[in-house]
Amino acid sequence: MNHASADSRVQRVASGKSGPGSGRGQGADVTSSGSKSAKLFGDLFRNIDPDKRLRVLEIGRAHSETVNFFSSYKCRLRFADLYSNTNLIEGQARHSEAELSVGFRKALDIPRDEKFDLLLLWDIMQYLSASSIRALCGALEPHLHSKSKAHGFGVHSILTPCERAEYSVIGLTEFRMKKGHQADFQYLPHPQAELSGLLTVFKIERALLMGDGSVEMLLGAKPYWD
Repeated sequence: MNHASADSRVQRVASGKSGPGSGRGQGADVTSSGSKSAKLFGDLFRNIDPDKRLRVLEIGRAHSETVNFFSSYKCRLRFADLYSNTNLIEGQARHSEAELSVGFRKALDIPRDEKFDLLLLWDIMQYLSASSIRALCGALEPHLHSKSKAHGFGVHSILTPCERAEYSVIGLTEFRMKKGHQADFQYLPHPQAELSGLLTVFKIERALLMGDGSVEMLLGAKPYWD
C-alpha cells in the first residue's frame, strides 16, 4: 500500500497523569485564528477510567497539539492518515464496495487484535461516496467493542460549504484547523439523516448544528453483536 507519509503509520504511547486537556475555545464555532469550537467532544471523556489505558485512533495526520492533549491521559494513540491516500479516495468511484473494503483495511493498517475506545473521524465522511462509507465502516468494525465511541463532523445540508482542513485537538472545547496538505478531494456531502443510514457500525447518539452549518456528532458503536 502506498502511504503518502510516514505519519500514516505513527503510533505513540502517552503515559502520564489522567485528566482532561485544558479547553480554551469559546464563542464562535470557527474563529479568526483558524480554530473551531467543540461542544460535544468533552462528553467522550466523561466515563473514562483513569486506571485503564485509553486506546485512540485518529483518521488524520499526527499533529503535536493532539499528542500533547492525549499526554494528559494514560493513552495509546494511533494515526491512520486516510486523507493522504489519494489513490484510494480519488479513485473510489471506479471500485466496487468489496474492493474499497480491502483498500481501507490496507490503508488503516491496524493489527488484527487491536480495538479502540475512541475514534476521531473528523470530516472524512464528507469526501467519501456511500459505498466508501460502508466499506470504511466494515474495515473499522473488527477494531470496535461495544463501548467504543467516535467523534466527527457532518453537514446539515448538501448546500453547506466545506474546505479540506486538518484538525488537531487543543482542548476539550477547541480544535485547531489548517488547510489540508493534499489537493482538495471532491466534496460529497451527506446530510445527517443520510449519513446515519450509511454508518453501518455506528449510531449517532448526539448531534449539534454549528454556526457554520456543520454538525458535530458523537457516535456509539453498533457492531454486529448488537
